Amino acid sequence: MRHGALQKVHILGGGVAGLACAYYLKQKSPHIKTIVYEAAPHAGGRAFSRYDKEWDMELDNATHGILGANREVRRFYRGRENVCLIPFYDFAEQKLSYNPLRFVRHILLSVFNTAAEKIDRHCLWTIAAALFPYTPLQTRLFYSCNNLTPDLVDSFLPFVDELKTGWRVKRAEGKDKIEKLVFNQGEITVGSDEKIISALDSRAYHKIFGGEVFEYNRIVNVFYHVSTRLWLPGEKGVLGLVNAQADWAFVNKNTLAVTISNFQGKIGNKEEFARRIWLEINALRNRTPFFLPAYRVRDYKFATIAQDEKNNAKRPRNCRTEYANMMLAGDWTLKNYPCCLNGAVLSARRAVKAVL
Repeated sequence: MRHGALQKVHILGGGVAGLACAYYLKQKSPHIKTIVYEAAPHAGGRAFSRYDKEWDMELDNATHGILGANREVRRFYRGRENVCLIPFYDFAEQKLSYNPLRFVRHILLSVFNTAAEKIDRHCLWTIAAALFPYTPLQTRLFYSCNNLTPDLVDSFLPFVDELKTGWRVKRAEGKDKIEKLVFNQGEITVGSDEKIISALDSRAYHKIFGGEVFEYNRIVNVFYHVSTRLWLPGEKGVLGLVNAQADWAFVNKNTLAVTISNFQGKIGNKEEFARRIWLEINALRNRTPFFLPAYRVRDYKFATIAQDEKNNAKRPRNCRTEYANMMLAGDWTLKNYPCCLNGAVLSARRAVKAVL
């Protein structure tokens, strides 16, 4: 393609991958018009925060973590809450530890949302290489504190010329090249001087364009709203929970958020589920709660693809598709890499390079 000929890029999906595509496009060619189509009423995909009227505060849809080694996404994240030495509390031993080597399996579960013994070895090599050298800066954890939209999503928006929320792509028309995109809110003709980047999640992509069918692992998040800031052992604001129902606890002012990776059980009654975890959290604080505070249970049944050998083998080898004018982005498209925010940004950079 002649340099400067590309006039417009249609980006399907307004999650972090799609938004990062707009950023890299503008960095390469500021004149290109970037249009992002997002089915949800907001940008960010699963990484966003919104105002909770009942709690009168901003609340993340799910707590997200970014390691110091995740350089690509760190350049966009404005949050400053971080911890260098992460404390872990082992419920079986009833002991606090700051030695991450004791809890490698626990950490891998959180990074890949897949049981450590099932993670594809190629993925393990990738994360080992990304973390090297193993310095405190590389392993420092930055975590969201109900700030995902202002401190992450909003960093990308200046590079989006047009954001169409509530636009769900239904189908694409064309043989070797996509000539028309059909949405629930209208049709878009794709010109000869235009390109498309699909930053859809794997389920949405399969529904529209076909391809591989993946297995998925679940993540459950529970938020508690209390009257005062809670204290956790280690006093770091974040605590790894070992041999417990939840895997991580995060304190932010008067909210407590817990994360359960690769959740295998049944939630059933949400109040009872939230109560069981609340009792466990208070047990490590040597407290006996007299009531269950306000809570939110958020269940993501298709949070990430399972990152075992079978599913990793199904991931695309590159960002190209059967259509000459459409490339792929999204954390699931980056073979051998964890499905995470950094993977989403890396996939965007790769897709934009191929488009240009």
